[in-house]
Parts: sequence; structure tokens; C-alpha cells
Amino acid sequence: MDNLKLSPLVEKYQEKVKQGNALDIGIGRGDDSILLAEKGFFVTAVDINKDIIEKFKERTLSENFKIEIVNKNIKDFNIEENNYNLIVAINSIHFLEKKDFFDVLEKIKNGLRKGGICIIAIFTNEDPMIKEGWRENNYFPKTGELKNIFEKEFEILFFKEAIIEDKGHAGNEKPHSHSVARIVIKK
Repeated sequence: MDNLKLSPLVEKYQEKVKQGNALDIGIGRGDDSILLAEKGFFVTAVDINKDIIEKFKERTLSENFKIEIVNKNIKDFNIEENNYNLIVAINSIHFLEKKDFFDVLEKIKNGLRKGGICIIAIFTNEDPMIKEGWRENNYFPKTGELKNIFEKEFEILFFKEAIIEDKGHAGNEKPHSHSVARIVIKK
């Protein structure tokens, strides 16, 4: 498969965790799932979007990857306790409503094994598109909130909040900016 690329934080931190079970929440194109499977992880790839799942199945059909593909909303997915060495949620869980957002974070906390790493990238409530009324029912944490959720129980390996420039993408082709939070935690 050509043009596959790990998300930058996944690329940086996946080698710091023992191979084993990995959970990819909101897979997008599926590059993280595929490349983690190539590196020896048994990946569970979860996405609510049926079209994304079908395209991902087509991409991986001819390969012998250790990937379980699940078409489900992460709020309804059972994240087994102490099961995952690596959990990745890149630009996905901010699409949940507030209660579900916090419920999923608790499931993520419980789902990590000791020594496991979780990588989360989300939009924050300072995002210009949110201020324009985009995704009104979704929960976007306040400045510092994501770090506060994890800092008492987990080692924070990386945390950054910033305004980033986006050159455009499918669904929003014009250049725009996002307010983001990125965190890497270790249990």
C-alpha cells in the first residue's frame, strides 16, 4: 500500500509501548490502523461511518493484517478493561456529546494496560468553526481541560494546545484554522 503515513504523535510514541492490542478510535483513512498492524500490533479499528469502514475493508482485503474492523459509535463500543497497550483517538472523540465524551474518556482510562499509552488529538472550544455554530451538540473541551482529566492518574508524556492552520480538506476545501489539544498519556 502506497502513501501510508502514521499520525505524527502515533509515529513518535508507538515505539515506546510494547506490541499487543491497539485500539484506533475514528479511523479516517485507516493509515494508523494499517501501519500499527504492520508493526505487529493487533488492531481494533472502530468508526461510526459505514462508508469509511467499507473503504477501509476494501483497502485491507488483500492484506493479512491483524485488524478487527468494527462499524460502531465508540460510545457504544465495549472498551475492555486493561486490554490495550495503545489507544489512538485522532480528531474523533470531540464529535461526541458531553456525557458521552466523558464516558468514553473513562473507558479509555480503564482500557489501558499498565505501561500503555493513549494518544488523543481533539478540537477545543476555542475553534473558530465552533464559534460559528458548527457541531453544536458535540463537546469541545476548554483550554487545559484535557490535561486536567488525565494528570492525576497518568504520566503526561506530551501536551500541547495551539491554533493550527489547515490548508483545506474534503468537506472544507478552503484554508482555515483550528484550535486543538493533543495529549499523550502513559498509565
